[in-house]
Amino acid sequence: MLDAVIDKLTESVEDARTGQRYDTRILPITTVRALKLSSRWLFDWRAEIAAHEVLKLTIPAIRDTIQGLIALEHQAGFEFVHLLESHPQNVGQGKRYVGVAGNLMAHAASLSFELGFDGVIAFDAKTESIPHYEKSLGASRVSSQRMAINTAAARRLVQKYFGDEHGTHSRT
Repeated sequence: MLDAVIDKLTESVEDARTGQRYDTRILPITTVRALKLSSRWLFDWRAEIAAHEVLKLTIPAIRDTIQGLIALEHQAGFEFVHLLESHPQNVGQGKRYVGVAGNLMAHAASLSFELGFDGVIAFDAKTESIPHYEKSLGASRVSSQRMAINTAAARRLVQKYFGDEHGTHSRT
């Protein structure tokens, strides 16, 4: 169930204090790296790695700190987002970086295009988060808690982060 806050759609990840933008890298996380995650993360990412493809977002110019994680699964005709979480330092008042969750969702949309799924992404959202995802991502409710990002919304998201509709100029 997705409950991540899409704090701001940026052109990359931004320093919350200075507005400086950073290129990002999104790669699979290894089990060894997941074992080293601090206990401040809300979800059990080791379990996610056993069940789904898990990708990490880092800012190479700074260091290899994981800024966010996303668990994905290729399904029939779409990319399904099982879980998404920003590093604890990027949540709430005083967060360090903004745009992490949006960057990860843009990557999922880009991957959906690459796989021939027309950018379509689906995820389950907490009921109280549904209006947030409708507004921030252009997602639509398809059942009680299932939401989807259609091709047009996925193009806007990928364009915002990666510069073109399919992410060929990706920062990943």
